Order: sequence, then structure tokens, then C-alpha cells
Amino acid sequence: MPVVEKLAVSLSQHLGKPAVSLVKSGDRVELGGLIAKADGYVSANIHSPVSGTVESIENYPHPVSGYAQAIILKTDLSKNQDFVYPAPADWTKFNADEIKKKIADAGIVGLGGATFPTIVKLSPPPEKKIDSVIINGVECEPYLTSDYRLMIEHTDELIAGAEIIRRIMNSADIYIGIEANKKDAYEKFKSKNSILKPELLKLKYPQGAEKQLIDAILGRKIPPAKLPMDVGAVVMNAGTLFAVYEAVAYNKPLIDRVVTVSGLGIQTPKNLLCKIGTLWSDIIKHCGGFSNNSKTVRLLLGGPMMGFAQFTDSVPVIKGCSGILALTEEEAVYVEEQPCIRCGKCVRGCPMKLMPCELNRAMDYNDIETLYKLNITDCIECGSCAYICPANKKIIQKIRKYKIKVMEWAKKNVGNK
Repeated sequence: MPVVEKLAVSLSQHLGKPAVSLVKSGDRVELGGLIAKADGYVSANIHSPVSGTVESIENYPHPVSGYAQAIILKTDLSKNQDFVYPAPADWTKFNADEIKKKIADAGIVGLGGATFPTIVKLSPPPEKKIDSVIINGVECEPYLTSDYRLMIEHTDELIAGAEIIRRIMNSADIYIGIEANKKDAYEKFKSKNSILKPELLKLKYPQGAEKQLIDAILGRKIPPAKLPMDVGAVVMNAGTLFAVYEAVAYNKPLIDRVVTVSGLGIQTPKNLLCKIGTLWSDIIKHCGGFSNNSKTVRLLLGGPMMGFAQFTDSVPVIKGCSGILALTEEEAVYVEEQPCIRCGKCVRGCPMKLMPCELNRAMDYNDIETLYKLNITDCIECGSCAYICPANKKIIQKIRKYKIKVMEWAKKNVGNK
């Protein structure tokens, strides 16, 4: 993606507390320079994707939260805005703490969409013994192909990234899960005969979710309210692994990422390497704009199953932006909700073995305690229940809202019981 004159670098690009700005209006910034610092353990540094000037710090459209504070940058187009790669460092001489510091300093978070700070995931408590690391190359959402292109075009870098991760995780086995529709990527990794063990998986949604991926590759079930580290595993997205490699080998902060731009509403779909903070409107323009022969009715962050609908194309690329989808009336058909007929399709379709129809009824009555007992917080928001529902219930949209309410209720009423 060509560099543009205006960027909006959000201070909320990760799970946890927003970063704290280190710059103010009128300040000069340099490409890769630290412009916002992590605020606490679950937070992440943010770096300038360009050299230029801070125009303002203001409340700006955000693709997940609606609005968030952002650093508005004006690019100095007279300067080279490409990261200059030095000779790669001999990272085999770094110890685990040195590698983790580079990852933390680079502001790397999960690039699959969850945006959990990577340094936290790679620092499990001493009592949690990790024997397996899984690289998530499944990319099971329709349309999205950014990780697939990374696996095809940067195989060696991903293998080097796996070797770096292994130095941190005490020689854990490292797997990369790849679905059967990406067999060429699987064959590339298999031909390398490296420590990164490729696993060819059935084409099955939502296999890219952590719990499903661990079950598919390791045969381990994660109990309710538990994490992958509780069964000795860590899961990392392929794009995140690539960012780890670049941070450790080249001291490159997370200032860009690969984004899939697709849907029938896009004139020329592409996979683009975009600077963080680039506005969607500029990206869509670079892809030929919206299609002339069809009407775009939905603009989504991410895939059609788990993505977030947008109210404007003026939102910026954030670290968790895996895709920009412009869906037409042909792809995104709106149907009115009907009464639940208790058919049980949502129960059979839920990969987490929840009861979405019962969750939906409890949400209709605002019954927070029942939602807690029904384990609503175990929902991975895959959207399978809403997709399969013959009554067209908007279950997943309500679950996203009520999960927050339930977690707040549990803090007050359950605590550490």
C-alpha cells in the first residue's frame, strides 16, 4: 500500500489498557519511533509508521470501539517512508529475557484479531509448563488470505520465528496448523524439514479458534474458564510470528501488517502490506474504489462470521485488522428476526457445546446470573449459532454485549470462589 499523507494511529490497538501518548500536537516524529507507551502489564507500545508531524491527538473513529483517542500524523512525503532493514542480528546469541524484551519493545500483539499482547502470552507463570506451541495458519474465515500469503511468501522467516519462540519456551514442540484448502503452504513447510512441524487439518469452521486448534492438533480439551496454558499449550497467529521474527532479527517495531481487502464491493481485491494508521478510505481507493456494478451494504473489519460492521470508511488500520470486507446485497442479505422455534440447530452447531437458544432467552430477560451459569464467557464469538439459526436471531451480537455485563457481575458476586 503506497504511503498516504494522513494517518490516524489509535492508542487502543490491543486488549487491555490503551497506550499513553508520548507526543503532542506539533511534535516531529520519525519512522519507527516510540509515540505511545504501554500502560501496565496488559498493554502495548505503539510506534510511528511514518516520519512526519503530529497534527493533533483527538477522539477518532475506531473499527471496534466506535471512537478512541488517536494520534493524527501528517506524513513528510519528501522522506523515504520504507523501513530500512539492517543486516539481521545473530539472535542465536540472545537469551530468553533479551528476546522477550525485544518483543515487548516492538509492541507486538496477536494479529489474528484478538490483539492480546504477545509478551504476556509468552510469559506464563512458572507453574504452567508449556510443552507445545501452535502457530495458527488455519485462517478459516471466508475471504481472508493474508496469513496464507505470508506462509507462501515468507516460509523461511516463519521458520526462523519458530526457532526464536523455541528459545523462549524451553524447547517446546512447535506446530503450524494449516487447513486442507492451503495444501501448497503445507507442502512448503513440509519440504523444509524444520522444527516447525506442519499439520494438515480438515476444512472445518471455526478450527482457527484456540481451543479447537489445540484439540485438533494435540487432542487436548480445555476445560471451561481455562486457558491454553492450563493444558500446556500456547497458540500464536502466523502474522504474529512474522512480526516476532522482524522485531528480534531487525529491531523492527510493529508498524505495518498484511490486510486482505475483498468482497464483491471492492473493484480490485488485494492483499496489501499496510502501515498501521492508514485510513480504510485510502486503501479502498487504491483497490479501485467500490465496485460500480453492485451496492456495498456492509463494511466489515475481519471476516464475515466474526467481523465488526463499520459506520464509516474513515476508520484506520489497527494491529488487529486482518481484513477489510465490502459486502454487497448479494453477499449480506438482511432478514427480519422470527420467534425461536426451539429446533436445536444452534446447540448442535456450537463448537463450545453451549446452548445459544437458552443464552438468547436469558439475554432477552436480562438474566445475568443465568447467563453466568450457562457459561456465556466461554463463547468464542464464532457466529455459527447466528449463521445456522432459521429464525435469524442476532445471537452473537447480543452475546458480545452481555459477556461484558456477566464478567462485571461475576467480579462483584463470585470473585475467586
